[in-house]
Amino acid sequence: MKIIICLLMLILGAGGKRFFEEIQPQPELNAYLPLGKRFEQQFIRGVLGGWRPVVADIAWLRVTTSWESRQWNRLYENIRIATRMQPESLIFWDMGAWHLAWNASLAERNNRLESRMEVRKEQELYWVEQGKNLLEEGTIYHPTHYKLWLQLGLLHQERRHDYRAAYECFLKSSQFDGAPSYVARMAGYALEKQGDPEAALNYWEKLLEKSSHLSDRSLIEKRLLKLKKDSSLDPLKPLP
Repeated sequence: MKIIICLLMLILGAGGKRFFEEIQPQPELNAYLPLGKRFEQQFIRGVLGGWRPVVADIAWLRVTTSWESRQWNRLYENIRIATRMQPESLIFWDMGAWHLAWNASLAERNNRLESRMEVRKEQELYWVEQGKNLLEEGTIYHPTHYKLWLQLGLLHQERRHDYRAAYECFLKSSQFDGAPSYVARMAGYALEKQGDPEAALNYWEKLLEKSSHLSDRSLIEKRLLKLKKDSSLDPLKPLP
C-alpha cells in the first residue's frame, strides 16, 4: 500500500495536476454540483478510497514547506491537490486562497530580484487572480456557507479594489446561516467605497429596518448619521 501511495503522490506532484484538470475532478457528491465535478469526485474516491484525506494532508504539509521556501508554483500545485482530494475542508479553500492572493502576490510585488516593476506587478496580479479563482471554485462545493463568500468579498475589496463585487459577496454571505452580523455592515461599507452614497444610504436604511439587536441598530444609526452629514463621501477615503 505504501508503494501505491508513493506512486500516487508522484503522479499528483508531477504530471497528475494536468491529468486531473483534464477530467475536471473534485466535488462533494451533492445534487447542486455540476455533473463534471460529481464525476471528478466519484473518480477520485474510486481510485483512492479512504486514502483521499491522507493524500490531502500530505499535500497541505507541502503547501507549508513551499510557502516557507517561497516556491509559489509548487505551493499552488499542492493547494490544488489538497482541494481536489478533500473539497469538504473549508480551510483548504480559505487558507489556500490567502496564500495565493496575499502571501504569493505580495512577495512577487516586493521581489527585489526582479528589477522591472511591470513584471512584478504582473506577477502580483496573477496570484491575486489565482486566489480569486480558488475561492470561486470553493463556493461551488460550499454554496451556502458564509465564510468563503466573506473571504471572496475581502479579496475583491482589499486585493482587487472591486468594491461592487465585494458588496455582492458580502451581501450574499450575510444571508447564510451562521454569518456574523458585521458581514451585512461590510456590504454597506463596500457600497460607500464604490462611490455611490445614495445607494449606500438606501442600503443602510433597509438594514436598519431588518435589524433587531440593539448593538447592531446603534452602529447602523451612527453610520446613517455620518452619511447624511457627509454628502460628498470620498469612495477611497478610509472608513472609521
